[in-house]
Amino acid sequence: MIFGFLILLIGGAYVFYMIFNNNNNNYNNGNNGSGCNSNNVCSGNGTNADSGKNTAVTILNERYAKGEISEEEYKIMKINLSK
Repeated sequence: MIFGFLILLIGGAYVFYMIFNNNNNNYNNGNNGSGCNSNNVCSGNGTNADSGKNTAVTILNERYAKGEISEEEYKIMKINLSK
């Protein structure tokens, strides 16, 4: 009986943590003064034609750093983005 309650309590604490943590590591709501949000998506007047490519490379670099993709996948994707 008490074991079930303990499991329920720990599960509830985990759900609470996941809901309220939600990657809010930046306290300024992604506004770093550069016109870019926390996901490196930049707003502007559209004069920079390479901004989409730079964002894609940034995301690719982040995915590789996190270990989400292998080195081989990284190299292939980077070549494709440079075309």
